[in-house]
Amino acid sequence: MSDINGKIDQILFKFKKEVLETLGKEKQKFRKVSTEERKRFKNIFEFSKSENLYLSNIYTRFISEKLGHKFEEIANLSRNV
Repeated sequence: MSDINGKIDQILFKFKKEVLETLGKEKQKFRKVSTEERKRFKNIFEFSKSENLYLSNIYTRFISEKLGHKFEEIANLSRNV
C-alpha cells in the first residue's frame, strides 16, 4: 500500500512541477508577444491584450488536461482497473 502511495506522490509531484514550469513560460510568452505587432491572435483575450483573462483561459485548459492524464496514471496503479 505504501508503495502505491509513493507512486501517487511521485505522479502528483511531477504534475505540480510540469504545471508551474509551463504556466510560467506561458506568462513570459504572452508578455513578449504583446509587445510585438501581430496580425493573428489565438483568441479575443490575446487580441485585447487582457493578460489575466488570456492566461486564466490557458491555465484552466492546461491544468484540467494534465490533471486528467495524471488521474489515468493513478488509476493504472490499481490492479482493479
